[in-house]
Amino acid sequence: MMKTILMPVEVYAREIDSRIILAHKLAQHGNSIVIADTWLIRLITNFFRKGVYIGKSMHLYPAPFGRYVTRFFGILKVKDTWYFDKLKKRGYATIYIEEEGGYFQPNLIDLHEALKSQLDTRILKNDDFVLTWGKLQANFFKSSSDRDINNLVINSGHIRFDSYHERYRQVFPRPVEGEYILVNTSSGWPNSAKGILAAFEDMPSFRKEDKSGIDKRFDMWANQTCRFSSMVLLIKAIAENFPKIKVIVRPHPVESLENYTFIFRHFDNIKVIREFSVTRWIIHSKLVIHNACTTGFESVLSGRQVISFLPTELSNHDTGLGNMGYICRTNEEVLSRINTILNLGSHETNNIDCIDSVIPVIKNADLKTDSSEYILDVVNNKLSDNYDNNLSTKRSFLYMINKLHNMIGMSKNIFLLIIGRKWSRAKHFRQVSTGIDFTEISFMVNQLNQIDKSNVLVKRVSNHCYVLSNKE
Repeated sequence: MMKTILMPVEVYAREIDSRIILAHKLAQHGNSIVIADTWLIRLITNFFRKGVYIGKSMHLYPAPFGRYVTRFFGILKVKDTWYFDKLKKRGYATIYIEEEGGYFQPNLIDLHEALKSQLDTRILKNDDFVLTWGKLQANFFKSSSDRDINNLVINSGHIRFDSYHERYRQVFPRPVEGEYILVNTSSGWPNSAKGILAAFEDMPSFRKEDKSGIDKRFDMWANQTCRFSSMVLLIKAIAENFPKIKVIVRPHPVESLENYTFIFRHFDNIKVIREFSVTRWIIHSKLVIHNACTTGFESVLSGRQVISFLPTELSNHDTGLGNMGYICRTNEEVLSRINTILNLGSHETNNIDCIDSVIPVIKNADLKTDSSEYILDVVNNKLSDNYDNNLSTKRSFLYMINKLHNMIGMSKNIFLLIIGRKWSRAKHFRQVSTGIDFTEISFMVNQLNQIDKSNVLVKRVSNHCYVLSNKE
């Protein structure tokens, strides 16, 4: 029996490709999928009961404006499980996708602390499932519960891994003409779209009474600041030494695009771009340069030439991702490696098996089977048939909810200005959820239909909401 599936997208540039591939797989097998902005999905769950929620940001997740309510009224304390509790009250099954599994802590204690901050397995019901990057994470979640949840926690790999399988290459057309070097940056705190002070906002890991948390935050901020400046100087050096090749700079979704654009405005061969998903840029690049970013691992999966820029002064802060590719410590080493790849056509590449420092986290992931196959098995075989709300047939109502979502978004921006937040905070919300063009998503679905010989249809509600279902 068909199930209605809600699939939120928090950061379009990072998540939309894998979500579409997953939604297509689920739609092929008789389900109806609503892909939409995270805030819109939350609004939808206020109007419709029953369904399957697939995503993150539903367990230990602060309520929107919860701290301001507490500050102004002093008596209300909103639980971090507020949205998960709402989903359960409204009859939803949940499938938690461990989106942040790519952040590898330098030791197991720190890794366990990071995993603990994402999810409290003690609140899971029998129709709530957790899909992890690998065995290490799966084992932690299983052991952290006060009951046997072995059947609810599944080592599936991640749906982003699926995008780099050879069979999906035709889904991602070349984003620009000609060869280019792709540089993925990851300096969210010193170059935050919210402003430089965003790194020091109060949050569970940064409070006055937690000295170790404060020390760690200052240390990580200083590290990222060094990472930001060293990467800027490296990009400049690449552009000057290879003037005939494009250098595509793709900032992390939380970074300021404008800062990089202004810094490199005098270099004609440097383009700072966030259009399209990162998958497309990686697959068609000549080589990828990163500085301890998850895209380094994704680039290895894609078979690209990968350079990891890890200056000596930053090596003590490496989370494991710094080992993805050829490790270069200086600008000169990077330039030499680029010259070798471009002029001599080097095809030597680091692979997953030789990256010893991340074997506990990466090598244990299931990379042979599509993660979407595990999710499909949960949806069609492990959940009962009582999760259909006929939402896909009510597009006019979805359209009205979308309009309400837009009005709430405008109100949110006004609220941020009233309480003294700079416009950069409101701009950040737009930056990470810019929507996706209907032509682009239609192309992807049509290509997937050709690959799988299927008849999945996509219907547009807005640039922030699409419905996928199988053609009857």
